Amino acid sequence: VAAAVASVSAGAICDRVLVGWAGLPLTRARKVMQGIACVGPGAAMVSLALLASGVAGLELNQNTAQAIFVGALACQSFSAAGFGCAAQDISRRYSSLLYGSTSAVSVVVGAFGQYFTGVILDLTDRDFSAMFYLTGAVELCGVLMFTAWWNSERTFE
Repeated sequence: VAAAVASVSAGAICDRVLVGWAGLPLTRARKVMQGIACVGPGAAMVSLALLASGVAGLELNQNTAQAIFVGALACQSFSAAGFGCAAQDISRRYSSLLYGSTSAVSVVVGAFGQYFTGVILDLTDRDFSAMFYLTGAVELCGVLMFTAWWNSERTFE
């Protein structure tokens, strides 16, 4: 439910608040939305790993873990107004081809990710902390790359 509400709200926040009211250029607004979509889940995964290790004497319980995951899903849904609609910014005519191509690459990477997750869990005696740290690092790399290289200017028809 949190992800659905965030996903629907993300477009209005981006277009009406960031671009309309705050006057941000569309490129910067997309970067802000994608930043929320990457930094939120990345921080959540690192938090889960730290809390599971008992840092600062804190203990991770099921309710806290669930709340952190719900927050991560809500943040990730802001991608709907970031990368999710970015292909439409650079090309109206070919946006479906662009989005489909990037999705195909993501599916292949995701399939390998499942295998490597199993390998890592086998090597760490099913300790998810390594996966949480790795996921946080991937999210950080994603936001850095999107922020550095994305441009919403119309590139071609």
